[in-house]
Amino acid sequence: MIRTALIVLSSLAVVSLSDSAMAGQSRHSRGRSRKTHQKANRASKQLFAAASRLYKQGKLAEAIEKFQQVYDRTKNPKVLANIAICHAESNDPVAAVTYWRRALRQAPPKLLERMRAAKPKVVADAEQKVGDLTVVGPEPTAAIQIDGRQSGDGNVTVLLAAGPHEVLLSKEGRHPVRRTISVEGGHAQTWKVETWPKPPVQRRVTKTKHGHHRLFGRIPGYYFLAAAAVTVAAGATLVGLGVKTNQLEDDYHTNPSASSRDQGLRYRMATNAMVGILTVSAVTSVVVGVFTDWKGLGRLFGRSEKNGTAFITPLAGPRTAGISISGTY
Repeated sequence: MIRTALIVLSSLAVVSLSDSAMAGQSRHSRGRSRKTHQKANRASKQLFAAASRLYKQGKLAEAIEKFQQVYDRTKNPKVLANIAICHAESNDPVAAVTYWRRALRQAPPKLLERMRAAKPKVVADAEQKVGDLTVVGPEPTAAIQIDGRQSGDGNVTVLLAAGPHEVLLSKEGRHPVRRTISVEGGHAQTWKVETWPKPPVQRRVTKTKHGHHRLFGRIPGYYFLAAAAVTVAAGATLVGLGVKTNQLEDDYHTNPSASSRDQGLRYRMATNAMVGILTVSAVTSVVVGVFTDWKGLGRLFGRSEKNGTAFITPLAGPRTAGISISGTY
């Protein structure tokens, strides 16, 4: 396998002492400092040579370790560039681009121009496999996690491999925001969350003795009031129709005629229809009552709970019909 040429270091040196810093030292001290410096420089060159051999042998992990030791001694940005090359050939584009950018930030202006002009192809290819993702939360204290790892708070920019990534924004007392973002290689993307979403409605589930689950307290109380009002109206109407139908039947038996018969049949049909309406409305009232939010209904009338008693009594007379409602609440 053909390896990318490493960036050759024209000089490897640890941070040297300036002349002004050495001016106040004795001749013996200055000589000892120079010897220590030269010894450290030789050790750095030996480490660099060992790292280069490991790289040529394809032992990239060991080469990265050696190059890191060289950088720790010399702080030379060219060493970071060589680490970037090793990561790129190890198929780790995120680490490769991270070290390459770090090398560019630390390089002096003249070296920076040369490094940009001579960017290795493996590093350029690695840059097309990663992208920058900026996540801006609704608050500076919003915790941001990317792929299950804590990445920062409030506003973070992370270098990620191209592909889908799970992003989670969370804060105590707030409903978390989760989104899958597909990062495009060679591009920068931003996801900004303006506000926290409203939390979903919590469902109250009650388990019956038969093991079935039913949802309670999900329907507003005025639904039940409407169904109950329809049931009461249907009941009152049915009472009136029944009284009138019985009266027409009595009249027909006393004085049979076609008109009284037809009118009696119409009232009988209307009575039967009202029985159906009353049945449907009564069943609806019961079903709605099971799922009614009774506490909300109590709050609607200025009370915290549903309590009290009501009595509904149908009234019927020879010519009139109605109902009587009484009780306490």
